Amino acid sequence: MKPHLITLFAWIIFAVQGIAAPAGLPAIQAEMRALQYDKAIALADQAVAANDVDADQALFLKATAQFLGKKFAEAITTADRLMADFPESDWQYKAVFLKAQALIEQKKFAEAAAIYQAETARLLSPERKQELVGEILHFAEKLEAKPDPNVPDAPQPNFAKAYSLYTKALAIELPRDFRDSIVFRKSRAIQQAGNAGQAIQDFQAYLTEYDPAWIGPAGSGSERLPMVNPPPAGKHVAMARFHLAEAFHQSRNPVAARMELEDLLKIIATPTAELATDDGKKLPAEIRWLTVQTHFASAPATANPNQNIITQQTNLIGNTGAFIGNTGGLPTTDAQLFILANGSLDQAIKTCREYIAAHPEGSRAVRAAWMIAEALQAAGRADDAITAYRDFIATKGFRLPDGDAATEIEEELRAAPATHLRPHRICARKIPRPARHG
Repeated sequence: MKPHLITLFAWIIFAVQGIAAPAGLPAIQAEMRALQYDKAIALADQAVAANDVDADQALFLKATAQFLGKKFAEAITTADRLMADFPESDWQYKAVFLKAQALIEQKKFAEAAAIYQAETARLLSPERKQELVGEILHFAEKLEAKPDPNVPDAPQPNFAKAYSLYTKALAIELPRDFRDSIVFRKSRAIQQAGNAGQAIQDFQAYLTEYDPAWIGPAGSGSERLPMVNPPPAGKHVAMARFHLAEAFHQSRNPVAARMELEDLLKIIATPTAELATDDGKKLPAEIRWLTVQTHFASAPATANPNQNIITQQTNLIGNTGAFIGNTGGLPTTDAQLFILANGSLDQAIKTCREYIAAHPEGSRAVRAAWMIAEALQAAGRADDAITAYRDFIATKGFRLPDGDAATEIEEELRAAPATHLRPHRICARKIPRPARHG
């Protein structure tokens, strides 16, 4: 037997054995291993005649036995029968290559070349690529899934591995529209993996490819030339800009974050299909709240309320995990809850007031009102602080929702899109509703 035929035989037997075989097929495989090809063919004919549920595999084994027995014409006939009778069978793809090899043995090189050319086109077709990428994306989604709280020892999300899968998927040549969501999800994966620096690069790459209006990072001084006849905008342009700002904030660059957010707030004034989605409708509130967060941070649990504000800000750097306990924004101790960490006092207060004016209902508005009072007190502006505290007690300009929702301080955690930067944690306590006057 020729060396290449021995190799082919070994490969075929390995492929056949690699698939769980039903009771009628092991005997055929055993005869083939014993090089008893005629017996294997006879057993395969019996399985096919019996209309076995695995008749397609039996036909492939028959064609293989005929090929190895140098009955090349018969092998081609059997392969053609398999492809005709079982067009949905996975075995037909193996039969195609077996037929091509049989044609080569008959020195019908042109016919064999046509088969290889057709199969190459099929394997490299956009549809086949997208099918393969779809499987990769499905697995990446599983890696990103939140663990089921009802399942003991449920695996935690692995965003780094998901990022790696998205990167591999994008290495395959794909249509621009199909790449859109993959590039965006890749950027989100690395951000959720905790790599804000890489996320910044990836979100900027997404915007460069999918946002015709993108001219570069806000304030960078290196603007991109306007595009002539630009392609359509991507499906995640607004969210990519928001998460870019979020990544700047996470990388401790609040100035860049605020500049991106300011630009984004202007852009979303024009309705788009993306902004009509549930997440898109919540985006204005998310933008304004993240802007507030770029000015303030949670005070460390050991912060001294009488300590100089500059010293408190210095001690705050690096602190992101403080636990805030309050009831509707009211502190349970006299410790300071929030510290002005970045930017000027007047700009921070203006940002809080803009948030309250645009989104007066909810626990975020409660916190924004409290931030104003605390910031004024910490800055030594006693009269202004007293006024702010009085406005807070009177719930001036903000409110909690009516009904049962008023008893839960974390309602924005349910309402906000799952991809937004998680706000400070508030202890889940019943909130006494301030008395209404008039």
